[in-house]
Amino acid sequence: MIVRRETENGRRESRLEKEKRCGSGVVDLKNRTLYVENIPFIYDFFKKLLKVSGLYKRWYANALDVKIRHECWKFADLPAGFNGFRILQISDLHIDALPELSEIIPALMRQVDFELCVFTGDFRFEIHCTTQRIDDLLKPIITAANQAEFPAIGILGNHDYLEYTLENVADMGLKILFNESIELKRGNDKILITGLDDVHYYRTGRLFEQREFIAKAGYKLLLIHSPEYYREAALYGYDLYLCGHTHGGQLCLPGSIPVITNSRSPRKYNRGRWQYKKLKGYTSLGTGSSGIPLRWNCPPEIVVHHLERKK
Repeated sequence: MIVRRETENGRRESRLEKEKRCGSGVVDLKNRTLYVENIPFIYDFFKKLLKVSGLYKRWYANALDVKIRHECWKFADLPAGFNGFRILQISDLHIDALPELSEIIPALMRQVDFELCVFTGDFRFEIHCTTQRIDDLLKPIITAANQAEFPAIGILGNHDYLEYTLENVADMGLKILFNESIELKRGNDKILITGLDDVHYYRTGRLFEQREFIAKAGYKLLLIHSPEYYREAALYGYDLYLCGHTHGGQLCLPGSIPVITNSRSPRKYNRGRWQYKKLKGYTSLGTGSSGIPLRWNCPPEIVVHHLERKK
């Protein structure tokens, strides 16, 4: 694997500075954005209400009932050596909120075949700084992910602090792409995988610095935490965009209609398959849960993406 990165020091300093400044901020006046996910008393209120109603235990069980989903994608420019390539996507684990997933997810992973496992952000539950370690919970999942042909890859989400993730999660054998691109090779064929930093909360993910390297690549896959960067990804000619962050709404009305998505994207990009111009994308419903560790009308998932060469 060949790694190309943009100006890492500058981007890293920008991320660290925003982490110190933002903390668990609620209102971004500059960008006119309200971060509902950073208002803990709202979640505390609903948590108490659901416990009184008797729904809490049932919806907690829903959050542990993780489904295996398969998605098939056809691309004219997919190299022949990658025809049939399978990518397992795990997104939004928030593992410290649902520690049972540490056993559930590896068991599900053993039921499917894949050549590469990717984690599209949000390993942790709390969005503010914390000393709580999640290493023991993540280790079985990352170990299972590394049984594939290629080593597992991850990116940062808005719940992931840079230094903790790079120093602890990465040490467990997970390659974290921090505004970096990797070439995967099979024989003489190769594909480009780019992993960007968070574009929802910290807004430190950028493609511009890698433009020359990206322009030379053939088939291109983008890993990013949120669907909010779809226009830029299409502009740079990416073929497939894998993300999460929205949890598909997590607590949805009947018919799987999201109440809140915590995203600035149009709703059609906030769950499942979508397409923007030539760019194809998938927004995971999430493997874990955030805010409240519950699910309603929106089952958690791991997704196997099957890449096929269009004839």
